[in-house]
Amino acid sequence: MKGCIELLNALRANPDNKKYPHNVVPDMAIISIQAVLMQSGGAAFQAMKAGDLGSVLAGVVALAYGGLEALASSDSELQTQNPDFHNDYVMLTIMRQLSKKIANCASGEPADYSELVYYCAHLTTDFINADFDKAMAMYHTWQMNHIADIQKQSKNCIADLTASLYE
Repeated sequence: MKGCIELLNALRANPDNKKYPHNVVPDMAIISIQAVLMQSGGAAFQAMKAGDLGSVLAGVVALAYGGLEALASSDSELQTQNPDFHNDYVMLTIMRQLSKKIANCASGEPADYSELVYYCAHLTTDFINADFDKAMAMYHTWQMNHIADIQKQSKNCIADLTASLYE
């Protein structure tokens, strides 16, 4: 998670990211953030259905990245969590938990974005068996290199993060 804090600081420093006063995010910005999270969640769910672990990883990491972007835009910190995640790795349970955490982010509260990031980190390391910090760094690099392409496309465009999977 140390990499997440560094990435959060990098997102804050990026002059292209929209910034709002601490914890005062306009309703339309929350809706926009929620749309990004739902799109990333949808990509993760489609990958789960297809059984494509690399794409599941990309979707989960995209969700965490979206949570960090939301925190950066409100100049909020990644709040320390004492996660009590159950190790029930049934796909339907994971889908329900992700859906709940995405829905909770509609509040616009930093605690909800932080909880999403922590849950995605948990899934990445304990379920998908990948290096979360490495996957986040790879996703950030991919995002910065493909931002113009992503903005032009109406379809889901996901990064290849399979290099962060443990053997």
